[in-house]
Amino acid sequence: LKVVGFFSDTEARLIGLLFLFLPFNSARVALATFEYAFSHFFFFLASLVLLEPRMRRWRVLCIPLFILSFGTPSFLVYYAVPIGVLYLREVVKDEGIGIFTTVRWALRRLVFLVIPFAYWFTHERFFPARAGKAE
Repeated sequence: LKVVGFFSDTEARLIGLLFLFLPFNSARVALATFEYAFSHFFFFLASLVLLEPRMRRWRVLCIPLFILSFGTPSFLVYYAVPIGVLYLREVVKDEGIGIFTTVRWALRRLVFLVIPFAYWFTHERFFPARAGKAE
């Protein structure tokens, strides 16, 4: 503002402070980031329920929570982290890494392993991307 020459140094600083401290346009920013904030919330809540040993009987709740979190597509990839931690806790700690123990664990946890793939295929089937496609 000072470079334009329309405002004095003091006025430019006051206008800068005004925009710094008053929440202009915050509703638009909150509206644009609302879905991402809820996706983060659902992802971390589902990870907590999945990995917390005291919440073992609530693990079924993880499935809809993870599906809701996949509204942010990057969580499809980040989903490998809680599944990897679950694998390390249940298999490596108790039995050690082996092909048969890994396959047995994967079959027991098949629902959790299929969630991101099922979501992606379903999403692509029913909500295909329209960018670049002629109708």
